[in-house]
Parts: sequence; C-alpha cells; structure tokens
Amino acid sequence: MKLFLSYAHKDYLEAKKLYDKLILLPEVEVWFDKESLLPGQKWEHEIRKAIPSSQFFLLLLSEHSTQKKGFYQREIRLALTVLEEYPDGDIYLIPIRLDSCEPHFEQLKALHYVDLFPNWENGFQKIVKTIGGGHSRWKLEYVFGNSFQLHDGIAGTKTNNKGHESALFPLETTIIMGDSNKKPPFNKSKHTIATWSISLESYDVSKIKRCYLIIGCLRRHGGLHSPVSDDFVVISINEANIDAFEIKIIPDGQTDYFYQRPFPDIPIVSPFDICETLYAWPIPTTHLFIDQNVQVKVSIATRTKWDIDYVGLMSELT
Repeated sequence: MKLFLSYAHKDYLEAKKLYDKLILLPEVEVWFDKESLLPGQKWEHEIRKAIPSSQFFLLLLSEHSTQKKGFYQREIRLALTVLEEYPDGDIYLIPIRLDSCEPHFEQLKALHYVDLFPNWENGFQKIVKTIGGGHSRWKLEYVFGNSFQLHDGIAGTKTNNKGHESALFPLETTIIMGDSNKKPPFNKSKHTIATWSISLESYDVSKIKRCYLIIGCLRRHGGLHSPVSDDFVVISINEANIDAFEIKIIPDGQTDYFYQRPFPDIPIVSPFDICETLYAWPIPTTHLFIDQNVQVKVSIATRTKWDIDYVGLMSELT
C-alpha cells in the first residue's frame, strides 16, 4: 500500500511523527520527501509522479499550511484532480488537521477530517482504520537513559559525570554505566546495576505477537565495551533473565573489547534511527504483565562501560 504524505515545512516535526508511526504498519510504503527523495533527483518530477501512483493522499492541515504559498498548494491541487477520477464512495484524499484550521479549498470542505488533536493516538487509529492497515502493527514505547534507577556501582550523566569526559555525553539524557577507569570515583562494587521502567498501559498485552527490548547509543563506540575480555553482562525483564553473555570482540581500530550481535528484522524508527549503536533482544510474552510497568534491568561487570541514550520496547500487535 502506497501513501503520499503532504505537509507544510513548518509542520515537519508533526509530519515526521506521523511518518514514523505509519511505517510501522505492515506492507505500507509512505512517500515522504525527506526520506523518499534521493540525491540528484528532480524533486518536482518525483512528487508529480508519486501523488497519482499512491493509494491514499494524506494531507496535513494547520494554521501554518492554510496560509502557505508554494508547491504545497500544487500538491493539493494535483491530489484533488486525482480525486475527481475516483467514484464518490471511494476514499483517496484524507485531510488530517493538526489544529482547528479551516482549509480554503471548497473540495476539501466536503471531506470529513481526521483530527490529531486533542488526542493524537485516537486520530492516528482512525487513519489506520481508513487505510485498512489495522490487522497488524508495530508499536514503540521508550524512555531516556537518564530515567534509570541505580542499584549498585556507578553511572554518570552530563550533570554528574562520575569522572567521564563531558564530551562523551551527547545529550542531557545520556548515561554512561560504569566508571571511566581513568578518573575517580572508581567503582568499588563488582557490578553496575541499573533499571528502567517502561509503561505498557496503552497496550492490550494479550495482542502482542512478539516484543523486543531495544537499547540505543548515539555514539558509534558507546556500546558495551571493556578494557578486558570476558566481562559478564546480564539483561533482565521483570526479574527474568533474557540474556547473559561475555564481552569478547575487539573491533578494527579499537583496543577495548566490545559486544556485538545481529539486529533483528524489525522497524527502526525515531529516536532509535539516529543511534550509531543498537542492540535488541526478543522478549517472551510470558515476561510481560498487564497490571504493571515493564522493568528492564542491566547488570555489567566492574570494568565494563555502556553509553545508553534510549531504552525501548518494540511490539508487534495483532
């Protein structure tokens, strides 16, 4: 299924949010200029080609866009021309309002809107129902690295770096588990242990087909690493271990040992799409409980370090 996403550039952040959710739907392809245009392509030609070849034209409307001049208005006119070829009962152009704006095209006033305000998720589900993509979908819930609770050892942040260089923290929300091995304070414990809590309150857990824990690091070499081999790491969900392993690999150009694992065939969306290093583990659905948050626990050995920017659960729902 091909969708064309049209928006005014001042509404880019809202458009990107919608794009990131739509591409999690199975067998859905979204034409979105920032992702779909290749370097060197004639953008106007590609847009004029993509609009009539799409099954649905998703039009984001806002106070910004209704006042905007330029090619955005041409996209709307072209989509309205395509709509004229459809029988009256068929849906092609879906107006999606970001605020209480009123479009000035008379043809748009005859179409029922989807509102992404005041409840964004309810509006999104109406879009999914309209395009027929609700049989199976992916859903992501995540927290920032600095939402951790430290149970043992040392973990530094940008405001309290625990001996790590400030430049190693790309975000205020980044944490580095473990000490710097160079500057005090040094870890006096055998481990550094931290937990994160992720809410699944908006889920019907019984409809989760499969689920993955994802941990993302913005820095390329911020992944699990240690100056010595065979340091031990344990990953747990709701106090049940899902993996335990040793760090054994020295990548080219590095002196530390790193942990590497293949990434599964699941969507990578914001904010994990900007991470240089990603890890994912499948979670047995028996480890997920309906009546509580999911507790993610990471335990690393004394000399091991790990930059963590995002911790998330990616679930495929029926």
